[in-house]
Amino acid sequence: MADYRNWATRVMTGGTLAIHDVFPDPADGGRPPFEIYQLALNSGLFEEIEAVHSLRLLRRL
Repeated sequence: MADYRNWATRVMTGGTLAIHDVFPDPADGGRPPFEIYQLALNSGLFEEIEAVHSLRLLRRL
């Protein structure tokens, strides 16, 4: 969570925030990356641009 709080505001408009090990189903993996992913999307600062396996790529608006 500290990584997100420290770095999300430093991503320039149009820049990419990559979050790995994002598993929506808790049975598949840990919760912190998924919670950070949700926090970023719900912030209104990012939109998802691509998902590759457990990697999520978000663009700063």
